[in-house]
Amino acid sequence: MRFLMAFFEWLASLWKRSPPQTTAPEVRTPPSRAPAYRCVVQYGPIHWVSSQAEAKPLLSSNGIVMVKGTSGAKWLLMNCPDDCGEVRRISVSEAMPPAWKFRSEADGTISLFPSVHLTSGCRVHFVLRHNKAYVI
Repeated sequence: MRFLMAFFEWLASLWKRSPPQTTAPEVRTPPSRAPAYRCVVQYGPIHWVSSQAEAKPLLSSNGIVMVKGTSGAKWLLMNCPDDCGEVRRISVSEAMPPAWKFRSEADGTISLFPSVHLTSGCRVHFVLRHNKAYVI
């Protein structure tokens, strides 16, 4: 009889230690992700010019300047999004590699493809979409 009582006490102690059973499924929320960009810089309107000399005064307004060539756009000039004070000159002419592709968006802005990773100066890496530079 003692054996049977000890067995039931042991069984009751296991019952008390077991976690309660829930019928609702466990809901997990995904961890929040930190933004992937160091900063976002909004640029002003697009200015089209025929020479780089015409571009300097337009860059002071934080705009993007497109320099026309004989067969379309040749250069994209903009102030560096890393705020180092340099003017970034990016080739968009296939005749002058390496060249980036640009797209004029319906809202009057410009996007560049692929991302721009400059290895000189401040070594900035950014994505330009709809006149916004997302610094990586």
